[in-house]
This record gives sequence, structure tokens and C-alpha cells, in this order.
Amino acid sequence: MIRMKIRNRIISYVFASCAVVVAIFSFTVYYEMRELLMMNLDSEIRHIRNTLQDEIESSDRSLADILSDDEYSYFLIWVDGGGSVQVSPAAAGVEKPSSEKTRFLKKMVFNNNPKVISEYYRFNRKVLSIKGADYEVLTGIPIKKIEEELGEIIRTFFIAAFLSLLFIGGAGVLISNSILRPVKNIIKSSNIINSKNLSLRIDNPDTNDEIDELITTLNKLFERLERAFEMQSEFIANISHEIKTPLAVIGVLTDEELQSESLTDGELEYLNKINYNLSRINKLTRDLINLSYIETKDVELSEKVDFVPAINEILDNFSEMIADKNLNISCSFEDVLITGNSRLIYSAISNLIHNAVKYNVRDGYIDIRTKASGGKVEFVISNSCVHVSDENINRLFDRFYRVEKSRSREYGGAGLGLSIVKEIVLRHGGTVYADRHGDTGISFTLIL
Repeated sequence: MIRMKIRNRIISYVFASCAVVVAIFSFTVYYEMRELLMMNLDSEIRHIRNTLQDEIESSDRSLADILSDDEYSYFLIWVDGGGSVQVSPAAAGVEKPSSEKTRFLKKMVFNNNPKVISEYYRFNRKVLSIKGADYEVLTGIPIKKIEEELGEIIRTFFIAAFLSLLFIGGAGVLISNSILRPVKNIIKSSNIINSKNLSLRIDNPDTNDEIDELITTLNKLFERLERAFEMQSEFIANISHEIKTPLAVIGVLTDEELQSESLTDGELEYLNKINYNLSRINKLTRDLINLSYIETKDVELSEKVDFVPAINEILDNFSEMIADKNLNISCSFEDVLITGNSRLIYSAISNLIHNAVKYNVRDGYIDIRTKASGGKVEFVISNSCVHVSDENINRLFDRFYRVEKSRSREYGGAGLGLSIVKEIVLRHGGTVYADRHGDTGISFTLIL
């Protein structure tokens, strides 16, 4: 089945319907015109036959002499009466049509006769009573002019139909655009609404029609989605805050136990595992709180933020991890400032650099560059890493997505770091994406 857009379907339906109407109208008019012209021919035949009858009744001239008059030379006339058949000059040498061929359009071509008629004729046969005798009069009239007139009518119809269909096609486009304009506005408005601005609604013109019902239904749907998102964010925020206190207590108690000198090796290993997993839970809690903050709070985006000091500070924070893996750091900075929220931008850059360090290979590299381009600021960080497939690259910014479960257990983390980066960038109206860098590297580009 051929798939068509609604707009094209409307145009096709309008065009096809009007084409059928034009075709029926044209055929009807053509048929009526043809019948009218044929009736005119029959009337002309009756007139010439009546003239001939009057001439025979009122004149002493012979029938052959009367038929030789110029007024009969245009017609094929056979008069059968008194034991003989007299013909008009045009019918001389032409075989008289049989009765069953009368009143039909026939091309009379007689190859065995010295005279050939290659035109269509309209015939009419009638028996007349003249001077007490019966005469069978067969009269034929050429229809060449009728054919020419009908041909002209057909050509006119074709031109008129073509122009009409062009007009109808244009009207169909205008009608479809008029019908679908509200639908396009709905699509445009719906595409603007996302998880960050679910409070927006589609403007309803109150037309009291199906479009009105559709807009009302969609707005109610957005209301339910907004409430669901709010409840989800509130739940995550509340749980995260509630869990912070018991985690802090557990952390304090574990640290106190680790200070004890009477611990056995098994107990020490056990407490270290508790501490390690506790730090993972604390990081997950912080990430969830950050996500909730980004999604639900009205964030101030009016600060002037300098990338370079933030990058240098973050690199300094991860200096021990960088030294442990013997990573080669290269930087190329342009003096760039952006307007935004310094806390969130710092968090985004920190997450990207932390990932570049954590998932790097020993003796690998990290390359960081900033530059101004087209009124925007680009932050690009590239690093060596274990090979990441195209499928995984496309999903790196999904929440809780981790490339490999085994590697996740090795490096820790819950798969929220890059999701937080994406949310921060979107809140600032920017874009962020990942791509390959060389054969085994990966790069992240942040544009604000």
C-alpha cells in the first residue's frame, strides 16, 4: 500500500473527485450537443424532402429534371416510385443503401462502383403520397461539418478540462494547507515542549471542532506528564536527602572502626569494602540530587564564566589519578567567557575530565581545547580509552547506561555522569556529543 501524507491525500481526493465531475459533465454536454446537431440535420433533411414534395406536386417538370436543381445537389436522394428510381446528381452511380442502414452514420465506400463516397452521411427514409402515387424517398446529408464542429467541441473541452484541473489542483493545495495549518501548529508546539518546559501548553483557538478537541486532549496529556515528572523528581530528591543522614552515620562509624588497632586482616578488608561501596552510594546520591536540582529548580544563568581557571583547578584535583596512570596532558586554550551558571558548568567540565581520567589506559593521553566559534564556545576533550563501539557511543548520555557491566564494577559509577553533563548543557541551550578520536580514542564536544 502506497503511503501518502494527509496533505497529498486531500489534494488527490479533491483532484480525482473534480476530474470525475469534469469528465461526466464534458461527456454529457458532448452527447447533448451531438444529439442537437443531429436533430438539426434531420430537420434539414425533412425540409429538403418537403421542398421536393411540394415541387413535384406543383410542377409539370419530370422528377429527374427536378432532382437536377442546384438546391438538391448537396444531398444524396433516391426517389423510388412509378416503377423507376430517380436520383440526385450527387447520388448518381452510388449504390442505394438498404433500409436497415438508414438513420445511421455509415462510411459509404463502394470499390466496385465508378463513384466512391468517403464521407459519413445521415440518412432518412420516408414514403410520401404524391398525386395519388406512393414514392419512397431516401435522403442523405453529409455530416462533415457536424464532425468538424464536434471535433472543435472536443478540443475546447480538453482545454477547458485541463485548465479546470489545474485550477482544482491549486485549490486543492490551498484547501489542504488551510485544513492542515492547525495540525502543523500543533506539531510545532508539541516539538517545543520537552521535559524541561512541560509547563508550556498548546494555544487553543477555541474553534469548537475536532482540532479544538485534539488540542485539549494533548494539553491534558502534558499536564499529566508534568505532574508525573514533578512526582518523580520530588521522589528522587526526597529519597536522596533522606538517605544522606544514615549514610553519613555509617561512614563515621566505619571510619572509627578503621582507626582501631585491634582489627584483624579479615575485619580490615571487610570494613574497606564497606567504605568503598559507601563512597559509591554517596556519589550516586550526589548525582541524583544534582539531576533533581537541574531539572526542577529555576537555575540562574547570568554569571560570566571563564573556562580556563575551572579546567586548571579540576586537573589539579585529579593530579594523583593522572600521575598513577602516567597520562600525557595537552591543553590549548583561548580566552573565552560564557554566560551561565558557574556551579553547573564546573560540574559538567569536572564530569568530562573525570571520565577522561578514570576510563583512560596507562600511558594514555588527554587533550583539552577551548575556542570561540561563531559566537559560541567549544570545549573539546579527547582521550585514549578501551575501544567503544558505535552503538555504545550513541548511548553514552543515556541515564544509568554503562558500556560494560564488568568494567562498571571495576571503575564504579552508576552511569549518571554524562547524563548530568547533557542536562546541564541543555539547560544552557547548548549541545554536547561524543565521537571517535583516532583508532582507539574518544572525544566529547561541548558547545555553549
